[in-house]
Amino acid sequence: MFVMRDEHLRAFDKASGEVFEDRVVEHLRRFFPKKTDELGEQRLRQTIQQGIVSAKRYRITTERGIVKYIDLMFALRFDFDRHAETPWAAPILNDRSLTEADKIEGLYKEALASPGDQNTSSHTG
Repeated sequence: MFVMRDEHLRAFDKASGEVFEDRVVEHLRRFFPKKTDELGEQRLRQTIQQGIVSAKRYRITTERGIVKYIDLMFALRFDFDRHAETPWAAPILNDRSLTEADKIEGLYKEALASPGDQNTSSHTG
């Protein structure tokens, strides 16, 4: 019988996390080329890692949910979850009665309904 030790599980988690991060990098380069170019490789990866941690803080844990959360970071501002320009975000994210999908849907709905041209915002938090 094969036994996975803790160090094996950590190595597996790290490897799968790196693969996910690589996919997010490519996704962001495709949909946010100007911002990703401005950030550079190292800062881009740091921002993705921060986004993953931030999303998980709000119980957004699926790959799809995390990518959509990071998309909002790039479309709005990197600290959209707590900034005064996006006051609608925190109540949605902190509502424990909402599912992950409901949170993402609510965030997108509010982002689209909010005044201003968030898609061209250069704020990085």
